[in-house]
Amino acid sequence: MIHAVIFDFDGVVIESEVYFVDAEIEIFARHGIFLTEDVITQYLGFKLDEYISALEQRFNKSINHAKLSSELHEEIKRLYGEKVPAVEHVANLLQDLQKNYKIGLATSRERHLAGVAMDRLKLAHYFKRGVYREDVTKGKPHPEVYLKAAALLGLDPSSCAVIEDAKSGFESAKAAGMTVIARKAEHNKSQDFSLADFVITDMREIPRILKKL
Repeated sequence: MIHAVIFDFDGVVIESEVYFVDAEIEIFARHGIFLTEDVITQYLGFKLDEYISALEQRFNKSINHAKLSSELHEEIKRLYGEKVPAVEHVANLLQDLQKNYKIGLATSRERHLAGVAMDRLKLAHYFKRGVYREDVTKGKPHPEVYLKAAALLGLDPSSCAVIEDAKSGFESAKAAGMTVIARKAEHNKSQDFSLADFVITDMREIPRILKKL
């Protein structure tokens, strides 16, 4: 039986990926790495430092991690604070779920950055228990973030359902022993969804799925 629902953040709670693609293409180009949307999609869910390292290896290019990270950090903060909207129907979903389930967050995003978006969108009160980038040593697809989220909620991983949008997140949650509900949208339609237990295109489908579990 499912007792908790744990959300990824970008692409699940907030509709950020479409904004990040343009920002990443522009900022990485300044450092000599020329990305495409297809390449970016392959690394959805990665911690930033692991993402940069993977791209360095892929393009055989050395990057100043601190400088690039700082530039991305400032742009993400601006987008979170000004533009990025919530995923459609997510606020109503959270309001509904909190009546019967514990709610958690498991994200590769830094706590203070996620807070910028959640405060603006008035969603922070739903996510009092969360695991963020600074709380883990290994990013997705390693299961650490989801195992820590379950521990924070005081639950066995098998009683947790995860809402994810990236292959690395699917792998992380499955390795932790959780049920995976994948959100399929325009930004991730080319992802491999084979690991997901359920695939949805509308957040309103989630309560019906949870009732079956």
